[in-house]
Amino acid sequence: MTRGRTGIVTIGGLILTIAACVAAGWLSATPNQQFKDAAAVLSISTGIAVGIERVIEGFWTVAGQLASTWWPLSAPAKGIETLVGDLDTMLKPLYDQTDAVVRQLAATGVKTQGELNRANSVLAKLKERVSTIQNGGDGANIQLNGALALQGIDYLSRLDARLSGTAKSATDGLNAAVNFLVSFKNNPARRLISLFLGILLGLAVTGILGLDLVGAAAGITSSSKFHWGVMASGIAVGLGSSPTHEVIRSIQEYKNSRKAAQAG
Repeated sequence: MTRGRTGIVTIGGLILTIAACVAAGWLSATPNQQFKDAAAVLSISTGIAVGIERVIEGFWTVAGQLASTWWPLSAPAKGIETLVGDLDTMLKPLYDQTDAVVRQLAATGVKTQGELNRANSVLAKLKERVSTIQNGGDGANIQLNGALALQGIDYLSRLDARLSGTAKSATDGLNAAVNFLVSFKNNPARRLISLFLGILLGLAVTGILGLDLVGAAAGITSSSKFHWGVMASGIAVGLGSSPTHEVIRSIQEYKNSRKAAQAG
């Protein structure tokens, strides 16, 4: 993803988020009026946060089906398709040369049968690791299989001097491929879209419901015309269930500490 497009996502997301914050604050229903008590507000807030996470996951699943035509996934997806073919092309010389060298070593008796079996096993595992990398997965999975594949190439390079040059080219190509794939999985534009989409959904839901988890957790009712609590709640639930739990816990701890201070 280019810096320009990432910048577009950032600026566009910020503009939409600011507009949504203003709308949620000024236009939302009366905070917590339709909820039974604070416990209900906190429970519903957590449920909304989890629901938003699932919606975003579903969004990217659908987007993944349109990866070849829909930005911001189109360019990386096309790059990955090319990369899959390039990996096979880059590593085929090593595969073929290893097969030939192993056969020659078997014929000359320079290596033991155990060493030759080990070489064949390493080559098979290398092909398996590369196939796993091409099939995708998360960034950590790609990095792990990339490291294991590189270990296999290193072993083959030390098997026979004739493999060293081909092994070096394979190492360079595989390193570049793994770095590209990991950068795609950690695509900053995708993370930004997820962040802004979650916040916008959170602000929309809390604004419509007049849900103020901040006020409910703190045990206060705001009389302000601008519903800051609803706005803050929308941002919190939009960030996901973990941040929502942390906000609730922090507010309740602050409230308890104030009560203890006043009692003392």
